[in-house]
Amino acid sequence: GGEETAAGLCSDQPHELDLLDPDRPLWTDISKPDGPSARQGHAFVASNDTFLFVFGGQDSHQTLLSDLFFFDLRAGRWNACKAPSHSSLMSPASVPPFYLAAFAAASGGDIMVFGGINAAGFNRHLYRVNAHTCTASATVLLSEASSAVPASFDAGQSARVITNLSGQLNGDLPSERTSLGLCAVDTFVYLFGGLNSDGPLNDLFRFDPTVNTWTLLNASGPPSPRYGHGMVAAPDGRSVLVFGGVDAEGQLPVHVHRLDVESLAWEIMSPASSPDSSSSGPGPPGRRWHGMDVLDGFLYVFGGAGINGSFIVPDCGRHCGWTVQDAMSDLLRFDLDARRWEFLGDGSDASGASSLAVAGGLSNATQRNARRTTPCDVENCLDASPSRHWPAPRDSMGLVAQGGCLYMFGGQGPQGQWFPGAPGLAFFGDLWRFCPSKGSWEDLNGLTNGDPPCVRLAHSMTVVNGLVMVFGGFTGLYFADLNDLYSFDSVHVRWRRLDLHAQGPGPSTRDSVGLTAAGQRIYLFGGSFFTGLAITVPQGDLWGLDAPKQMQVSAGAGPQIFFDCFDWDTLLIPASASIALSSPIHLCQSFFPCELSVIAASDSQSDNVTTRGVNGTRGSIRRSGQGTVICIAHEGCTGVLLIGVRFECAENGSLSGEGSEPLLRVDGSSVEISDGEFHGCSTDGDGGAIRAYGSAVVRLQDVVFDRCAAARRGGAVAAADASLVVSGCRFRGCKAGLNGGGVAVWDYTCYGDDGVGKSTSVTIEETDFHGCNAGAAGGGLYLASSEGGATDVTGKGLSLLECKAGLSGGGGAAFSGKGLTANVSNSSFHGCVTQGGGGGLAVQDGSTIHITGSRFAENAALGSGGGGLIVARETGGSLSGTGFFDNTAPVGGGGGGFLL
Repeated sequence: GGEETAAGLCSDQPHELDLLDPDRPLWTDISKPDGPSARQGHAFVASNDTFLFVFGGQDSHQTLLSDLFFFDLRAGRWNACKAPSHSSLMSPASVPPFYLAAFAAASGGDIMVFGGINAAGFNRHLYRVNAHTCTASATVLLSEASSAVPASFDAGQSARVITNLSGQLNGDLPSERTSLGLCAVDTFVYLFGGLNSDGPLNDLFRFDPTVNTWTLLNASGPPSPRYGHGMVAAPDGRSVLVFGGVDAEGQLPVHVHRLDVESLAWEIMSPASSPDSSSSGPGPPGRRWHGMDVLDGFLYVFGGAGINGSFIVPDCGRHCGWTVQDAMSDLLRFDLDARRWEFLGDGSDASGASSLAVAGGLSNATQRNARRTTPCDVENCLDASPSRHWPAPRDSMGLVAQGGCLYMFGGQGPQGQWFPGAPGLAFFGDLWRFCPSKGSWEDLNGLTNGDPPCVRLAHSMTVVNGLVMVFGGFTGLYFADLNDLYSFDSVHVRWRRLDLHAQGPGPSTRDSVGLTAAGQRIYLFGGSFFTGLAITVPQGDLWGLDAPKQMQVSAGAGPQIFFDCFDWDTLLIPASASIALSSPIHLCQSFFPCELSVIAASDSQSDNVTTRGVNGTRGSIRRSGQGTVICIAHEGCTGVLLIGVRFECAENGSLSGEGSEPLLRVDGSSVEISDGEFHGCSTDGDGGAIRAYGSAVVRLQDVVFDRCAAARRGGAVAAADASLVVSGCRFRGCKAGLNGGGVAVWDYTCYGDDGVGKSTSVTIEETDFHGCNAGAAGGGLYLASSEGGATDVTGKGLSLLECKAGLSGGGGAAFSGKGLTANVSNSSFHGCVTQGGGGGLAVQDGSTIHITGSRFAENAALGSGGGGLIVARETGGSLSGTGFFDNTAPVGGGGGGFLL
C-alpha cells in the first residue's frame, strides 16, 4: 500500500504486497486478491517471523479505517481479524480507527498500537491485540489509567510554539537589562550590552539553542559600555556589527564596531572620512534608538535621537556640516568593504532628490568610488522635489531588511500622534519601505491589508521565513507596554496579528526587547516593564517561539497536512496541486489550527509558491461529500485567510442533496479572501459558498463566484448579522431558491433576545452580478434589515446584468426593511427581469435609499410595475444624476420608475 508520487493511492493494484530478497536483490509482488483495500498512513508490522499485520489508515476517499488484517507468510494468504458478532474487535469501545498509527511487536505475539489520529484528535493511549486469538476479549486499553502517558497534541501546542526558556538554562546567565543588542550568527544568538540598575553594560554572551546554554565570552577590544545601540549580523556570516548608543558618560559613540565570532576579537571599522569632505572625522554624529540593518553589503542607519532628546542631522545643502535640529530623519549607509559612510538624504529641502538618485544607482564599483570621492558636494545635494515622500524624524522605531528593501515601522517624534496620557511623547504607527534599486522611500500606509499594529515606540523587529515580525513596545493608546506579536508579509503587503497567548502564558508586556531569529525559532530576551509610575523594570527572561511556517502541500494531501500546522502557519498550494476536501475541517477542534491561512500559486510562479501570477492555472481545492471549513469564534477560531485559491465543488451548483453545508461557515470570526475562485459550490440552506453570521466580518477582494447555488438565501454568499466588504468581485450564474441569487445580507433576532436587531454594514464596490437568479427577491443582490436593526449599505460601481427575480421583486437587486439605509452611486442595472416589481431595483418596507450617477436600461417588471426602479410606501431617499433607458412594465405601469 501507500501513496504514489503522482497517481495518489495505489488503486491500480489495491492489494499490492511486495517482497524484497536482499541476497539478489529483487522485489517480488506477492499480492493476493483477498487482502486489505488500497490505503495510506496504515500501520504495518511483522510478528514472530510468521505474520504481517496491517491496521487502519486512510483510503482513497479519505475515510479513516479500523480493520485489522494479517498475512500468513507460510500459507501465502491474507486473513481478516474478525471478532465475535456481539463485539467488534475494532469498534470504538476497543480500538478506534486511526490514521498514521504506530505499531510495535511485543513478545508472546501481542501487537501494540499507539499514536495516530482520527476525528477525535491525536491518540495518546496504548492498545494491545493478541495476534494468536485475534478476538475482542484480547484487546486491552493499557494506558487509560496511567499517569505516565505522552501529552496530547493540544496540551503540547504551547510547548511547541512558545517556551519560557528561563527555567531550563545552563551556563553563565546574563543579568536583567533593557535596550540591549541581540542578533544571530549561524545557529547561535549573541547578546551585547544594554542597561540595568548598575548602568550601561558591555558584556558579551552567546546562547546555544541546542543545549540551552549561555556562555560569557571574553572578546578582545570590546566597545565601551552602552545601551540603545544597534546590533546586527554582518553579511559575511561570521561577524557582528554594533553602532551607536549611549555610554556611561552620556556620550554618543560614533564608531562602527565589528566582532569576529570565531576569533572573538572586536575591531573598529573607522571610515577614511566623514560625510563632511573637509573632515577626517569618524563619520556621522552618534545617535541612540536608531533603526539599523544590513542590505547588499551595506550597513543602513535611519534616524535616532541625540543627547537629551535633541536630534542631529546633516546640513548638506549649505556647507556639508552638521547642525542641531529637533529631530533626526537622515538615511545613511556604511560601505562594509570600503569602510566609508554615505549620506542618502533626510527629506528636507536641502537634500534628498539628487543624492537618492545617485545612491539608488550605485550598481558597480566605479559608481561607488565616484560617490565616495565627493561624498557631499553641491552637485549631489540638490533641493528635493516638494512631492518627495520621506518618513518624519523619529527614534525608537523598528527597521529591518527583507526582500531587497528596508522596512520601517513606528517610533516617536515631534510629528507623531499625541495622547493626553503620554505627555512629551508623540507616536507613529506608519510603515515605510526603502528599496535601494528605486532610491526612494514609499509610504505603505493605506496600501496594506489585514490587521496592522497600533502606534508604538521601542518595539522590536526581526525577519524570519520572509516575514517581518513586530513584538511589544510602548503605546500612547493605553500609556502602557505591549506584548502582542504581528507579522507582515511583504509579498502580499498584509499585516497579521498572531495570537501569542492562545496556548498559555507568553512574555509579559515590555519594551526595548532583544529580538532575533535563529533557524526556525525566534528568541526574545530582556527589555523593560513600565510600571505606570515613570519607573521601568529591566527583565532577564529568555523566550523561544516557533517561527511562522510556510508549509507546501502536495497533490492529494489529506488531514495530515494539519499535523504540524499551528495558528500562524500558512499552507502553500503549488499551481500543479489539487487538494481534496471531502470531510469537515472544524477549526480549533481536534488537531486543526484555530486560524487557517492558505495561499495558492499560479503556474507562472510555481517555483515560488509564496507569490501568484494574475494568469495561469491556480492551486486548487476540490470539495466533495461533506467537505466544509467551519470557523466558530466561541470555540476559539479566530479567522480564515485565503489568497489565490480556486475551489471546485463536485455538486456543480446543484440545489439537490440533503444536509449539505456551505463550503465555508463562519460564526463570529473573520474571513478574508482575495484573488480566488469558487466554482459550482452549493448548499440546501443559506450561502452556497460562504455563510457568515453572529457578528462575523467577511472581506472579499477580486473573487469570482461561478454557478454557486443555495436552496434558500445567498446563492454564493449569505451574511446574517454579519458585516460584508466586497471589492472587485464577479458573481456569474449564481442562484438562490429564495432571496439574493449572488449575495444576501440580513439581520436577525434570536428567540429570547430583547427584540432589538443588530447593527451591520455592507460595502460593495466595483462588483459585477451577471445572470444571477433568485426565486423570490433580489436576482443578484438582496439586502434587508429589521425595524430594530441598523444596516448601512454603500454600493459603488455595481453592475447588475441580466439577473432575474421572482414575485417579490428586484430583478437586479432588492433592498428591504426600515433599518436599512443605502447609498448607491455610479452603478448600472441592465437587462434584469422580475415577476414582481422593480426590474432593476426594488426598494421596499421603509428602506432609505440615495441613488446618484447611475443607469437603468432595458430592465423589465412583469408584475407590480417599475421596469427600472420601484420604491414602495414609507420609503425615503433621493435620486440624482441617474438615467432610465428602455425599461418596461407591461402590467403594473411605470416603465422607468414607479412610486407607491
